[in-house]
Amino acid sequence: LPDDSGQTYSVVMNGTGVGEFTYDVERRRGDQTLESVEYSTLPVTPLTIASTTVQARVSETSVMPPLASSTPAVKIDIDGDGTPDIQANANALPDPILFLESLKKTVVSLMANNAKSKNISNRIDHLEDLIRKGKLNKVTAALGNISVRIQHKKFKKLSDADKQQVVDMIDQFIAQFES
Repeated sequence: LPDDSGQTYSVVMNGTGVGEFTYDVERRRGDQTLESVEYSTLPVTPLTIASTTVQARVSETSVMPPLASSTPAVKIDIDGDGTPDIQANANALPDPILFLESLKKTVVSLMANNAKSKNISNRIDHLEDLIRKGKLNKVTAALGNISVRIQHKKFKKLSDADKQQVVDMIDQFIAQFES
């Protein structure tokens, strides 16, 4: 985007799979990167809509505050209901709890509040408690693997059997950490 127009640009990202994504913002001059910020390891499902803005300078000579302090949070609507569920700040460390919460919202979106989704939600709550207590560090390393197993499924086009398959994959993912 031109960096000397003074405009504020809206950025909207639509999820296409289950896993995580990274959003990078760079201030460049020609081939040179002057500064950058990163929003990494953000949870995504095909229902996800993430949004933020980018502010351009008023002119080439105007001074802008550093990107890290002037770039707003990314608002993430995990379940596609139009309300942001989480916010991510620039250069923040990955949060496994955030990812698990997105899996929980995905299961509820796919299966409503039936017995299976309640069971999975309770099991995710248990994993979150273990992570908070520092007893389940291997969850963080394995979170990326679920995106490979679920791949890029378009939730709105899933049949009931496909929805069940995604929920079963999430169920298997959780089961590997339960004793």
